[in-house]
Amino acid sequence: AGWLLEHASEEQIATAVDLDAWDGLAPDRARLGAWLAALGDAGEETLLRAAHGLDFELLVFQLAARVSVVLTGRDESLDLPATALTLDGQFYLIPSQSGDDLEDVLALLQTLFQHDYWFYHRLLQAVNAELDSDLEEWALRWRNGRLQDLGFPPLEDAKRIYSYLKPEQLRQL
Repeated sequence: AGWLLEHASEEQIATAVDLDAWDGLAPDRARLGAWLAALGDAGEETLLRAAHGLDFELLVFQLAARVSVVLTGRDESLDLPATALTLDGQFYLIPSQSGDDLEDVLALLQTLFQHDYWFYHRLLQAVNAELDSDLEEWALRWRNGRLQDLGFPPLEDAKRIYSYLKPEQLRQL
């Protein structure tokens, strides 16, 4: 899928993720992870474009499930686990699950570190600062707005519009 994603715009990538990486009203972390891996396979330029096109809250939500972030000062020495990884000597990433190589996460963060440091910095700061419930709620709001712009009705309206009508109700129309 990487070869196809190279040619997609930010809006197209966001729409594809909106339609595929959600399970009802909640983001599906497994499918979102698969999208990030595919975007990483498409190359740095595509990954950077996607990071800017996807909701910041959705990226933080996904990263928070995969890593814990420890922020250190220049003069601090911390007792970090052997699995801790860093790109800059300031933010240390500790995998949430043992055996997770964080390949797709590191590809995203390395790309942001090289091309958009402030986005990288804000993203890692937000992993520790934001609540999953807030991230999920804001990501859902942004997603619903984009889908409504494309002509998809809100879930409640769709249920009302497309609900089954009994024959008696149909005759009354």
